[in-house]
Amino acid sequence: MTRDSFPPDLIDLHLAYARTYRALAGASPGQGARLRRDLVRLHARLLHHPYWSLRAGSPSAGWAALRHQLRAGGVGERGGRGTA
Repeated sequence: MTRDSFPPDLIDLHLAYARTYRALAGASPGQGARLRRDLVRLHARLLHHPYWSLRAGSPSAGWAALRHQLRAGGVGERGGRGTA
């Protein structure tokens, strides 16, 4: 599967999820509730993205493949799309 096989909006959702997760890890007590709500909202959008209904296999396996591909491509957990 090539990186282009994942729709750009799904990649963007995953990157937003990763940024929010990192922000929550270092959040001050006053920011935690908002970030947790954002994380839950993003998680729901990721899991219910229309792409998963078109892909063979489980959504969690696909999500793992997406994460792996983004990390291998130098994009993902640390930066935005197009950054290393």
